[in-house]
Amino acid sequence: MTKLKMQNRQTFEDYLLENFNRNEGKYFTKEELINSYKEQTEGQEFMYDSFEKSIIWVNNVLGGRAYYINEKQAKDTEEILYANMPIDNPISKSIIPVDILSRGYQEVSDPPKQHELYLAYSPLNEQLMKSNVQLKFLNEKYGIKKQTVMKMELGLNEEILSIPVFNYSTTQYPVYEAPEVMNIKYINLDDNSSKYYESQTTSKLAMINSYSLLTSIIVVVRDYFQGFQLWQFLNREGLGAFYHIVLSPDGLDSLAEVMSDIELSKYKTFYLNIGSSNKADEVSDEILSKYPMFKRIIRE
Repeated sequence: MTKLKMQNRQTFEDYLLENFNRNEGKYFTKEELINSYKEQTEGQEFMYDSFEKSIIWVNNVLGGRAYYINEKQAKDTEEILYANMPIDNPISKSIIPVDILSRGYQEVSDPPKQHELYLAYSPLNEQLMKSNVQLKFLNEKYGIKKQTVMKMELGLNEEILSIPVFNYSTTQYPVYEAPEVMNIKYINLDDNSSKYYESQTTSKLAMINSYSLLTSIIVVVRDYFQGFQLWQFLNREGLGAFYHIVLSPDGLDSLAEVMSDIELSKYKTFYLNIGSSNKADEVSDEILSKYPMFKRIIRE
């Protein structure tokens, strides 16, 4: 890296610091930030590949108050995406051996039931993985990538999306094992109605991804589509191991009730990202009154 490029990158970081301090709580797309910077520094070279690193650097300075959203996903899903890593000692997951990440693994509580559920969702996943047409449909309409379909064991049959409901846990699962499945949710993509493989008698907290030795941040999301978008973004940025994404499979109606399932001592940073509807406001107020350590994230 030349001295000139380093100087311009630092200048961009200075611009980001000023911009986020001046507009605290506002969310920007990457394109907005880049275009605004270029307007103020016409003729200077800008290192596009340093953008994410600059965001992380700024967040370290601001204590995690700088966010930006991906423009395409913002248009398609209205989701907030995170570009910060508020942990004490950043560590690359790639240097942590798999066996260390897997320590503390526990057997599932009911192996026969797990096998029954597996036989219900796995064939649908295999079918979907073989269909380029259906994979393209999920990607273009919902932003769900093939990697997500494979990792989350998703299935699709005549507009019915099947989602294994992973039971919330801070157990560390081996990379080749799926977390314990407590049910299967079926969502009709035509009208957004849903049902379960087994009737839900009580609500329980679920998770999108597994807890790991590096996890220090919990993000409570509104629904599965939001959770998948966030999981994809974090993994693309190399931050997935630091975040635990959780939700109520039943949506906002039961979210406040299942918050008590969270092992608060396992995390250092707490985010509540469930949108800004009237219902979300009502649920957020109830949650924050009981769990003030959470920071609510709202897109203006």
